[in-house]
Amino acid sequence: METSLTSLLWTCIMMMKHPEVAEKVRADLREVVAPGERVTMAHRLQLPYIEAVLIETMRMVSIVPLGTIHVNTE
Repeated sequence: METSLTSLLWTCIMMMKHPEVAEKVRADLREVVAPGERVTMAHRLQLPYIEAVLIETMRMVSIVPLGTIHVNTE
């Protein structure tokens, strides 16, 4: 599965666990993005809280398995 999709799925899961964060994300989006408008990279500087939520989710949830088993081949 693609890591971008996995990151977004985990962000959704974390926001379900923390509805106060989800409400702040919604409020920020409503303030910056007009109804019917798509969110673009041009909005990024205006949405620092959402960027922080994404970064914090990636910090908390390991998306790439780093604890793989090493096997001695000798």
